[in-house]
Amino acid sequence: MRKKEIPKIKRRFDRLVSQIILTRADRTCDMCGRKEGRMNASHCVPRQVLSVRWNLKNLTCLCYRCHLWVWHKDPITAYEWFKTKYGLDRINYLKKESNKPFNLDENQVKVIEVELRTQWNLLNIFNQIESE
Repeated sequence: MRKKEIPKIKRRFDRLVSQIILTRADRTCDMCGRKEGRMNASHCVPRQVLSVRWNLKNLTCLCYRCHLWVWHKDPITAYEWFKTKYGLDRINYLKKESNKPFNLDENQVKVIEVELRTQWNLLNIFNQIESE
């Protein structure tokens, strides 16, 4: 894999993860319950940490207001909310995973691609069953 391909791969995975998170949450803010307006797939551990960037346990659906005004401007409140909503086990898991060495090589790209596509397909199957 050439170095210039990496940004394109990251964007592709980012879009897929965002679709999964927003669909999973039915485009509803996990923090305030808002359904209208712009929604974001928000990372608990910052997206610069590649070892958990596309890990679905590291993301939640937030409306623009909660994402900006709580998540980025009040990290203590955001942390407490995340801990209450998802539990300390998830936070500890993310801490552990975020400290693992990570290299975005061809094998890792294939693994991530399969995991995300599988989650996307399962979510779509579930939604089809729900709508019947």
